[in-house]
Amino acid sequence: LQENPETPVKVQVGAPTNAIRSVLPVINEVRTVESLLDSGSSIVSMKGEIAESLGLSWNPKWTIQLESANGTVNRSLGVAVNVPFRFNHITVHLQVHILQNTAYDVLLGRPFDCLTQSTVKNFNNGSQVVTLTSPHSGDQVVIPTYDRGKTPQKAEPFLLPPTPAEEGPETEEKKSKDGNFH
Repeated sequence: LQENPETPVKVQVGAPTNAIRSVLPVINEVRTVESLLDSGSSIVSMKGEIAESLGLSWNPKWTIQLESANGTVNRSLGVAVNVPFRFNHITVHLQVHILQNTAYDVLLGRPFDCLTQSTVKNFNNGSQVVTLTSPHSGDQVVIPTYDRGKTPQKAEPFLLPPTPAEEGPETEEKKSKDGNFH
């Protein structure tokens, strides 16, 4: 309840639309490729011509049927296995479904989110950062996201310090000897 009904109340409302967000990993150690973040997708997928330009091969026997939002059904071309995606110093290997006709180059779905334990931080202005955790080392990196199709400004990701649970007794022992991490 408002104490003074004559005083207008400021209400913050959501935007009618917000841009789809993308990241720029280095794929197969060849080049960066705009990759859309889509936690609603059950796969990681890539346009066939992009896969070819990155020198990827795929198994044509591993195909799936996909239904798009408009109801059309298509079969994938196959799966490229253990494709390296590098985000700063963290590299993850993904199973990528290759598709013939897509409206995007790369789509990072739930397998990416689960492998990297990604956490997303959204801001009122529509910007967003994603924290990724290496499945190998536990290192973390915070990466900026970009509006789909827009060239990013130079932005360097930064590392998060390990949490006490991630440090473990060996790291704590090393830290206590000289005050530094090794």
